[in-house]
Amino acid sequence: MCWPPPAEHGTLLALHHPPLPLPMLRAAELIELLEQDRLAAVVRGSDVRGILAGHLHFSTYSLFEGVPVSVASASCYTSDPAPVDRFVSGVDGGQSFTMIHAYADRLVHTIVPLVAGPEVSAVGLDIMAAIEGLTVEEAREMASNKTSPFNTQFEDHDR
Repeated sequence: MCWPPPAEHGTLLALHHPPLPLPMLRAAELIELLEQDRLAAVVRGSDVRGILAGHLHFSTYSLFEGVPVSVASASCYTSDPAPVDRFVSGVDGGQSFTMIHAYADRLVHTIVPLVAGPEVSAVGLDIMAAIEGLTVEEAREMASNKTSPFNTQFEDHDR
């Protein structure tokens, strides 16, 4: 018998120190999870579906023992993952959090900014009337076709 028993929907493992290398940022070597072989022995063959981590102050992704690893950014400041003339460089920009949606067959990671950036394009809510009653395929064609009402009538709408 496996202990603990597998969770009904699988397990998400949350860590502070990420279990992955970051070759662009030498300083990350100081905070990378130690003794990763011990964690690998626990994860291998388990029901762990994803590993969530932080501490780096920027978002990055990898695999650990075949399990997806998602490292979230930060809400206070972010780190430049490739500082040119610094060992570490914290910057005021890119603050965000990662939202995880768990489905039976996958995890979807969405980076959500905490500070709104300048809007460079938009489509108003009135487009809903244009797509109401369309099938998904018809709506996809409308959004993809450069000559459709979606891309001509509503171009630069609400800017």
